[in-house]
Amino acid sequence: MECLKREWLRGMKTYMLPPKPKKVLARLHMNENPYPPPPKVIEAAKKAAENGNLYPDPERLWKLRELAAKYYRVPGPEWVLPTLGSDTALRLAFECCALASEIALPFPSFQAYPALAGAAGAKLNYYDLRIEENRFVLDLEGFKETNGDLAVIDSPNNPTGSLLLDEEGLEELAESFPAVLVDEAYAEFAPYSLTENVENYKNVLFTRTMSKAFALAGFRMGFLISNPTYIENISKMVLPYDIPSMTVEAAIAAMEDPSYSKEYIEYVNKEKKRLKEKVEALGWKAFESYTNFVLVKAKEGVVEALRERGIMVRRVPLGKEWFRVSIGKPEEMKLFYEAIEEI
Repeated sequence: MECLKREWLRGMKTYMLPPKPKKVLARLHMNENPYPPPPKVIEAAKKAAENGNLYPDPERLWKLRELAAKYYRVPGPEWVLPTLGSDTALRLAFECCALASEIALPFPSFQAYPALAGAAGAKLNYYDLRIEENRFVLDLEGFKETNGDLAVIDSPNNPTGSLLLDEEGLEELAESFPAVLVDEAYAEFAPYSLTENVENYKNVLFTRTMSKAFALAGFRMGFLISNPTYIENISKMVLPYDIPSMTVEAAIAAMEDPSYSKEYIEYVNKEKKRLKEKVEALGWKAFESYTNFVLVKAKEGVVEALRERGIMVRRVPLGKEWFRVSIGKPEEMKLFYEAIEEI
């Protein structure tokens, strides 16, 4: 007898990362913070590692929930569920709100959604974003006609970098769909966040991550934020010691003093302007971005030519002339600028 109760897994494609070239001189494809977290964050993780023989302390996890509630401006810790990266938060939401049903979402959007939703047996119904000058726009009236037990919006959007949703739009979606999930992985780079509006709705969930602005991608720290009833029920799918102590302590140290992320955000916003100027000087197009990356429309073959030079950028599902560039360290950006001029 075969152990496979989710028959739909047979036809699913595995989510794959781009292969590495033989040499990597500039890592500009994963939307990572290129700088390590501050020493006090690393020290907190190291200290926790000294007690790696013990299971994680639930009281420290609750402390993290309290800090996260304060940072994200939600009523209290019972509104916050820490998860192993926001990917896990997304997976839990899909399995609870859209198991073997339908999800409405924009195209393009986060490339991991098909794998995460597919594991829940959900059918994805895409609605195309519209290009207006140098940004992508979601037509809410059209999107509301898309079938789905769950509407998923990543705003700011990956890979376009565009803000797709505001408070008015969120209210419209909450009235139009049984449940709404807003993925705000890049909210720190945007002029506003919608997460603090969570208490206004009974059917809205948010996902947040510490992988970007907080430089904790390798620690895998994310959050699912929603009303306490949703959080209580979804919490039944995880155990109190699922998140390693090192991750919890690193996140607590970062949340206790989140100021270090601001310097990085300022650098990113400054460098995005420079990237736009460099790209447009070549006759290519750079799109407005509220993230730590920029979407570029250039010409076919640029991604391959960059890879040959050891510079990794991310192809996106819009065509062979489109790619996404993460903001890296100054020396990495210098290599990128020199390479595109040569190309």
